[in-house]
Formats: sequence, C-alpha cells, structure tokens
Amino acid sequence: LAEVFARTRVGVAHYSSSLMEGVAHGAVPLVYDPTEGSRYSPDVEAEGLGMIAKTKEELTGGLSRILGNYEDFKQRIEKEQPLWFRQQEKKLSGIW
Repeated sequence: LAEVFARTRVGVAHYSSSLMEGVAHGAVPLVYDPTEGSRYSPDVEAEGLGMIAKTKEELTGGLSRILGNYEDFKQRIEKEQPLWFRQQEKKLSGIW
C-alpha cells in the first residue's frame, strides 16, 4: 500500500481514512462530500492541505486546481505534515 501512496498525487474519497493515509505519504486530499449539512473532519481545506468538494463541478474544479498547483500543495504538506498529525493526535486523545 505504501508503494501505491508513494505514486499518488491526489487522493479522492468520501469520508475515508485513506485520505489521511495519503497525506502521511504526501498525497493531496480531495474530499468529495455531497452530503448536506456535513463537513469532513479534519478540515483539510481550512488547513490548506487539500480541498473539499460538495458538488461534481467542485470536484472536477478542485482536481484541476490541485493538479495545477500541485507543487504548492506538496510543499505545504511536507512543511505542515509532522505538526498537523501531532495536533490531530492531541485532539483525539481528548476523545478517548
């Protein structure tokens, strides 16, 4: 699985832990969440690590944007990844 993620530029899914596994390997997450009233958490878009699409149009536009700015997303992930995962771990420790 690590080999697949190593070759992956963009991970696309709907509420899947594979998105976070992808981030751990440097893949930019693109969340497709057409469900009304929901928001993928952690909010990869607010963190600048990826995008969240609510419609098919946003999904295709998001993919184009990520691919067109891939190096920017990649650099942000490389910079923020260690700190970001530590922050997520702290948030989860309060739940368990």
